[in-house]
Amino acid sequence: MSFYDRYAGLCAERGLSAQSREMFDVTGVTTGTISGWKRGAEPRPAILVRLAKYFGVSVDYLLGLTEVRTSGLSDHERLIVDAFRMADAEGQQEIIYACQNEKRKAEKRLALQEG
Repeated sequence: MSFYDRYAGLCAERGLSAQSREMFDVTGVTTGTISGWKRGAEPRPAILVRLAKYFGVSVDYLLGLTEVRTSGLSDHERLIVDAFRMADAEGQQEIIYACQNEKRKAEKRLALQEG
């Protein structure tokens, strides 16, 4: 299933057309851009993130990479994933470093509690 098919289907579930005023406001794109999606183009990552949040689905679902609508992640976990995906290489390295640092701290806390 194409991105546009998923997008149009999610719009229809909300009683909206794919090119409704509300969807223009959500996406920040023009009629021409949405027409491009219908012809097979995919939206920029930032637009995918906005749509995923709006519809309450994962970006992978929007892109047709999975049939599972949500990732099962909490809002905070999704924020981290979205930030990572949108960051440049340097930003991604900073996120990885922060996550590794926090994981080490948590492992130490657990080891002290168990010991």
